[in-house]
Amino acid sequence: MKLKSSAYGNGGKIPQKYAKEGVGSNISQPFSWLEVPDGTKSFVLTVLDESANNFIHWQVINIPADVTILDEGSSGNMPQGSEELENDFGRSGYDGLLPPSGSGPHKYITTVYALNVEKIEPPTDSLRSAIEGKVLDLAKLTGIFER
Repeated sequence: MKLKSSAYGNGGKIPQKYAKEGVGSNISQPFSWLEVPDGTKSFVLTVLDESANNFIHWQVINIPADVTILDEGSSGNMPQGSEELENDFGRSGYDGLLPPSGSGPHKYITTVYALNVEKIEPPTDSLRSAIEGKVLDLAKLTGIFER
């Protein structure tokens, strides 16, 4: 699989509008994926700040198999069946990038997972354990953001 964003390339700078309120517009980033493996029944998408101990900015489960595009600002208006989980700010949905001022560039990793099941239950411990043994393939996109 391949994961892309129309907002930035792999290893590129993430535009400020995807940052949290006060710094940016706090709108979710646009993503699309292709070369989906046969047998895919759903997708999971995560956006993590690797530079801050994998701080979770967005987790979405149960994205239907026929959905391969999430438009800019789609958080809060996800495809039917999708479920946005709680992020590390304590809210469900997307919350923008917000590295501490002066902390230098942070590396944000977006991952899309193709699963062999139509639905997973919201995890009680970690998303990783909820999808273990169900992943057919995955794709990652890295972006850099600095305040």
